[in-house]
Order: sequence, then C-alpha cells, then structure tokens
Amino acid sequence: MQSKLRINSAGKLGLLLLVPLLSIGCRTNFTKEKFSPVVLDDAKMLNKTTAEWLKTYSYPTGFVFLIRSVDKLPVRDVGSQADDLFEKDAMRCPKPDACKVRGVYILISREPSLMQIRVGSELARKAQWAGITAGKTYIEKQMPATMGRFDEAVRGGVTWLGDSLPAASNESWLRWLTAVEVTDSLYLEFDQLSQPSETIYGSYLLKPFVQARAFESQFSGTWWFTYLLASVLALALSWIVKGTIRLAIGKVSPQIANGMNMIVGILLNLFVAIPAAASIILMSGARLEDQLAVRASGLSGVESFVFPAESFAVQTGLFLALIVGVVRILKGFGASAEVFACATLPPDDQQLLFSQFKLQNPAGAWLMKGHATTEDGALDVSASESDFDSEPYSTTAAKLFVVSIKSGLKWAILAWIFLPRALSLVALCLWVVPIFRGGVTFLLSKRVISRRRQLRAAT
Repeated sequence: MQSKLRINSAGKLGLLLLVPLLSIGCRTNFTKEKFSPVVLDDAKMLNKTTAEWLKTYSYPTGFVFLIRSVDKLPVRDVGSQADDLFEKDAMRCPKPDACKVRGVYILISREPSLMQIRVGSELARKAQWAGITAGKTYIEKQMPATMGRFDEAVRGGVTWLGDSLPAASNESWLRWLTAVEVTDSLYLEFDQLSQPSETIYGSYLLKPFVQARAFESQFSGTWWFTYLLASVLALALSWIVKGTIRLAIGKVSPQIANGMNMIVGILLNLFVAIPAAASIILMSGARLEDQLAVRASGLSGVESFVFPAESFAVQTGLFLALIVGVVRILKGFGASAEVFACATLPPDDQQLLFSQFKLQNPAGAWLMKGHATTEDGALDVSASESDFDSEPYSTTAAKLFVVSIKSGLKWAILAWIFLPRALSLVALCLWVVPIFRGGVTFLLSKRVISRRRQLRAAT
C-alpha cells in the first residue's frame, strides 16, 4: 500500500508541475480581448449623459460589461432573478461565451430600487473571496440606487469594478494552482458558501429555524443550542421515517426497505443542512438583495446573528484556519459515525455484521466495498479485497479517516489563504449539526452493537 501511495504522489506532483505549462491552452483566450460594453436600458432608467459615458469609458481588457435595467423584480426572488437575467442576457452579447465566463453584469431595478452585480464563471470565486460581490464595499456601492440615484450607482459601480476586478483576478500561477489543488473534491461543499438569495427554502423550514435562533440569542446570548436542537429533530425525524418504512415493507422485502431508507437518509440530510446553510448566509448581511429577500419572507429577529459585512473583506487568520481544518475533520468522522462504530468490533463480528448488511442492502454493501478498495487521488489508501473481506469496517474506516484528514487540510489551507473570515465562520456554524449528529449516532450505534453481541453470546 505504501509503494502505491508513493507512486501516486509522484504522479500527482508531476501533474502539478505540468499544469502551469498546459494551463495556457486550457484557459479561455478572452482575458486578452477588448470588449465593448453591452447596454440594455429597457426600463429607460439612465440619462443620456450616463449612456454616453458608458460608451466612452475605458474598460479593462478581458472583461465584458453588461448593464441592464428593469422596471420590477419580485422581492422574495430578487437575487435569483438577477442570476437568471444574467444567464439570459449573456446570450445577447456579440460573444455569448465570453459573457458567460468573463461577464460583469450590472442590473438596476426600479422596484425594488436596487443595483445588483454578478460576474462570469471565471471571476465568481475570486470576486466573492475578494469581497467584491459581497461585503461592506458592495453594499456601499448599492446604496445610491436604493435612493433612486441610478446614474450615480451605475457609474460608480462601473468605475469600482473596472479597478477592483483586474486586481482580484490577476493572481500568480502558484496561487491559482494552489486554489485548484485545495478546492479539488470540495466543490459540492462550496454550494453551502455561495450567496443565498437564490436558495431561500421558504417559511416552513427556514422561518422557524431563524426565529428560534433569534430567540436563543436574545434570551441567553448563545447561538449553538438551536443547531443542536435542529440536529436532534432531524435525527428523530429520520428514525420515525425509517421506522415507518421498516414496519410497512421491511418484513415483505428487507432489501427494498433498506434501499429506500438509504435514499431517505440522504434526502433528510440535504433537507435539513441546506436550509440551515442558507439561513446563516442570508443573515450575514453581505448583500442588500439578500436582506430584501429575508424581509419579504417574513423572517423576524435576524439582526441577532448577522455576520458583519466588514468580515467579508478580512482574511482568515492562521488560528481560525487551523480550527476550520480540525472541525472539518470531525465533521467527516461524524458523517460516517456508524462505520467507525462498527470498526471497533473484532474481525469475526465485522464479517458477520457486513454479511447481514449485504443481505439487507446489496447496493449499499457494493458501494462500501468499492469505496474501500479503490484508490482515489494522491496520498490515498485502498484495501485489497482480501483485507476488506477480513475486516470490512476497519478498512472502510481507514479510508474514510484519510479522506477526512485530506479534506480538513484542504479546508485549512483554503481558509488561511483565500477565504474571508465570514465564510470561514459560516462553514464552522454549518458543521456543528453533522458533528453533533455524528456523535449521537456513534454512541447509539455502539450501544446497539453491544446489545446484539450480548444477545448472540447468550444464545
């Protein structure tokens, strides 16, 4: 296994050395092109002086500026509407592909009186992490539009973006390569740190959570109890749903029941975790469109746990980055608590337990074995089939341990070098629930396993 790991690491290092040389051919050529602005003043909100100024302004090379005006946007979906309009208006550019990846979209609306900024796919990460599309300065640039001074807002926004975006996107190849490496395999987790105006999950889940969080802050001055309570409720809901499925069809077809329960578990995790993620980021106060959407959703008490907009422009310190890495490792353990609990059993008991699991849930057993016996990327481990057959849970736990360590190290580097403090704090808050749920699951699994062993020994 060690020779496999060294060979894989050497290959990965060679690939990393080649990436900068090959990246010139992989990146788009739009960075060196000069683009004329696209002005779509459909709502006639800009005066002639501003319209002429937009045509003559010296735009930076490699950026496609689109300025769009609309009369009205639905307040609750004001952010997601801006995302949709950017996607549609990009097709109206002379070069749609350039607009999608290097576009700078400025949207002004009369109702609500607001200016919003969106950027293309090649710029989104850099702009967010640099505090350009979220944070104190972004809100300051939005303020003139809220008072009906749309010409001032647009001209100020264009000037500011023309200066700040080239500086934010002009990173060294080493910094770019580091970002590519540490974000590898973490893209799904970044969805929880994206700006949330398009991810409001409605009043039925979000509103009770936010109001409970606000009440806790006002009553006790703490913030964590609501997350623990949400974790307990999610766990209880999972038990109720899975128990109902077992009672309904478990005796008739255990395989179907266990397959359904596996899907239910995944859906419930997403159902609970993502609204919690959205609620935290929505309350961060980083964009006016998110604040408007929250008010339109009827959420009260949000001021009690707002992340200051200033924190989106402050880099994460080393100490906080280390905490992020450690907590992310614990979150990885929590997500696989049952496997780690079963890994404490002797080999014979592991084999027996896995054989029962295989009978009840063939698909889950197949996925587990495939994951444990397949090497994925650098500094990874994989068990042989004979090792897995001997100790299925220990070998799987070893694999998951390495994966968790790698993810924790990546998150620590990411937080220290790239992420603003607010996003690091958001990540920590979101990981509280799965860590607590994993701890409870580990203890309960150990107890159930112990009882089963006692019963088996007694018979």
